[in-house]
Amino acid sequence: MLLASSVLIVILLIGSRRFVAHHILRLGGFVLTGILTNALVCGVFSAPLDRFQARTVWLIPLMAALLYYSVREYKSRRQDTSIGPRH
Repeated sequence: MLLASSVLIVILLIGSRRFVAHHILRLGGFVLTGILTNALVCGVFSAPLDRFQARTVWLIPLMAALLYYSVREYKSRRQDTSIGPRH
């Protein structure tokens, strides 16, 4: 699940960058940087235990879901406006 979520994040960030709101892109960068920093700090300064990474690893699927729904919402909103006003 984590690998699939990570791949989805990369695909969405590269392929749909213009469809994602800037604040979600910044949040994604912040979360991924935080997770990598946490892994580095916990791996260097303590014995590599899964419990340290388990506290933050749930953020990866959450970011994948946020990015996916952000792109989906943008595309559906764009499709609705391209149809024109309904009478």
